[in-house]
Amino acid sequence: MIEDADISKAIAAAAGEIGLADPDLVKLADSSRALFRADGTLANADALARDLRKRFPAAFVYREPLRTPGGRFAPLPPGVHARDLSPEDYQARLAELKRSR
Repeated sequence: MIEDADISKAIAAAAGEIGLADPDLVKLADSSRALFRADGTLANADALARDLRKRFPAAFVYREPLRTPGGRFAPLPPGVHARDLSPEDYQARLAELKRSR
């Protein structure tokens, strides 16, 4: 069985990927619903993170994907998502797209 701190770290990592803005919120995750694999690792960190987002949506950052003037998604480097950009980079990319109209 893994320690509570390891459960929190796994949930925090999964929640960070879906936009968690306040890592302290992980303390409110329902760890009683944690499921473990045979090797002792947490199997449902993603589900627990989505539950946090459902219960506390204001604690998660959501950004509209960048779109070209034609309505298509703007190209970003492979593996980079709009939610991963800093606010400054996001605004710069948005301004760049508007200039390209």
